[in-house]
Amino acid sequence: MPNVNPTKTKSSGKYDDFEIASELGAKTLFVTAKTTLLKGGWNLDLVHVANLAGETVDFEDDGTSTVKLELGKIEDLDGCRLGIVTTASRLRAGGDNPPPKALYQLTFFADDDIIDGPFDTESDAEHRTKFYTKLTFKVQS
Repeated sequence: MPNVNPTKTKSSGKYDDFEIASELGAKTLFVTAKTTLLKGGWNLDLVHVANLAGETVDFEDDGTSTVKLELGKIEDLDGCRLGIVTTASRLRAGGDNPPPKALYQLTFFADDDIIDGPFDTESDAEHRTKFYTKLTFKVQS
């Protein structure tokens, strides 16, 4: 069964199951989050918060619109919950109102190979919007 898009613009509080094949168990799972604006004249300010199995984890943030998070060995993640909240603020830089929509993309990797995604979610035109990801890893045999 393919995984459904785990990103939302409103938090339901529900953690969706996210299935990963057990043959990937020895590999390291990474997730990237990319946020882009759909028109120019505005700047993007991003804040990312992530929690894995009750512990805060930090994204590798190089100042670009894409951040990367190492989650650990896939075989160790079975049953673990992952929560990510990204706040995207749009700041006028000569652009016209309304502010542009933001496109949020989440992609999962086993080592360097994409195993799922990208999952796309588009915001509304409010100045600040949040993207939520809540999932429980299920390593399938």
